[in-house]
Amino acid sequence: MTWKQSFSGNAIELHQPRVEQVHFSELVEEMAGVYRWAGSAMPHISVAFHTIIAVECAPRAAQECGVPDSDLPLLIAQILLHDAHETRLGEIPSPALWALDAIAGELHDLPDMASRLIGEFKRRHDIVIYQAAGVPLPIGALARAVKRADAIALMTERRDYLGKSKKPWGAELEAIQPLKRKLKYLGPADAAIKLKQLFNTYLPALNRQQPIAAA
Repeated sequence: MTWKQSFSGNAIELHQPRVEQVHFSELVEEMAGVYRWAGSAMPHISVAFHTIIAVECAPRAAQECGVPDSDLPLLIAQILLHDAHETRLGEIPSPALWALDAIAGELHDLPDMASRLIGEFKRRHDIVIYQAAGVPLPIGALARAVKRADAIALMTERRDYLGKSKKPWGAELEAIQPLKRKLKYLGPADAAIKLKQLFNTYLPALNRQQPIAAA
C-alpha cells in the first residue's frame, strides 16, 4: 500500500504523486495538524504556523539573497509551499535524518541513503504541489531565499518556543538572527485560518479558480 488517507478521506498516492490529488483545503488542515520539533516546542509548533512565520521572514530573506522586490509575491508563494510535502511524509527533524544516514552507513555502507530517499520523496511531491498551485519550483536566488526564510523562522522558533539548548547548533545556524519581534502564537485552528488566507492571496491557481472557503 503506497497511498495515505487524506484529511477528507481521499486516497493520496505517495510513490508516484499526482497533481489532481492535490487539494489545498486539505493541505491547510493537514499542515496545521503536523507538528515540528518532534514535540520539543512548548506550545507545540505546527507546520502551518512555521510557514506563517517563514512568510514574515520573506522580505529580509529576499534582501539578503538578492531577490528583487518585484519577485516578493512569488517568493512568498514558494515559501507557503516549501513544507507542504510534510502532509505526505510527516515532519522529520534534521538531526533524526542525519542519524538515519549514520545508521545506513554503519549497516550498508550507504552513509547518505536516508537523505537521498527522503529528498527524492519530497522532490516528487513538491513537483505536483507547486504545479497544482500554479507556482514554479524555486531556483537560483529564489531557492536561496526560501531556504533563508526557513532558517530565520527556525531560529525564531528556537528563541520563542524551545528551552535553552545545552549545546550549540553549529556555526551556520547560530549566525542567523531570528526575527526581531515575537509573533502571536497560533494554534492549529487559527493557523489553518491564516494559512487559507495566505493561500488564497498568493497562490495563482486559487486566484483564478475557487478559493478555499472559510471553515
